[in-house]
Amino acid sequence: MKNTSKKILSVLLIMLFSISATVLAKAAESVSFTKTVKLGKEIRNDYAGFVGMKIQIGNKDLQVKELGRYFEKSNKQSHELQIVDHKTNNILGKVTVDLSKGKADKIGFKYTTLKTPVTLKANMEYDIISMENLNGDKWYGRTTGNMAKLTVTNVAQVLTQIYGPRSPFIEAGKIANQTYVPVNFKYQSLE
Repeated sequence: MKNTSKKILSVLLIMLFSISATVLAKAAESVSFTKTVKLGKEIRNDYAGFVGMKIQIGNKDLQVKELGRYFEKSNKQSHELQIVDHKTNNILGKVTVDLSKGKADKIGFKYTTLKTPVTLKANMEYDIISMENLNGDKWYGRTTGNMAKLTVTNVAQVLTQIYGPRSPFIEAGKIANQTYVPVNFKYQSLE
């Protein structure tokens, strides 16, 4: 009877450990900031410079692990994506996303992992941008009413779409939840 009890206890401990590991792994997964994308009607490639969105973080710090750019089926170039502190204009993190490789996620983004995760502080503003090339890959947005519109998680809000050759970027339209390209990021909340 003792051996049977020990075996049952061993099996239960292994199961408990396995379940705990699975729960911890799920908790450590990064979450997409954007939940849905409604693309505008204007697709273009007639501008060289940075384009994207200005965001404001909610009341909890976030750790950004990946940056993403929307994949249009004809896209095949590489794009530098950056996170910029809107107040100081400092580049906090950057990656290159090669749109010729890999598959887009279910809402249309391709991502690259940052070498070092970037912490975005509560209530602060940041720019998430993509470098676009004249006559290069296509992206969305020209006039305010035809920008890509995002539905996002409640950890931050999209303040406006932005563009320019370098920071500080020009705010275009100042309409919430609209962005050029679009751009996106994956994060974890910091408690």
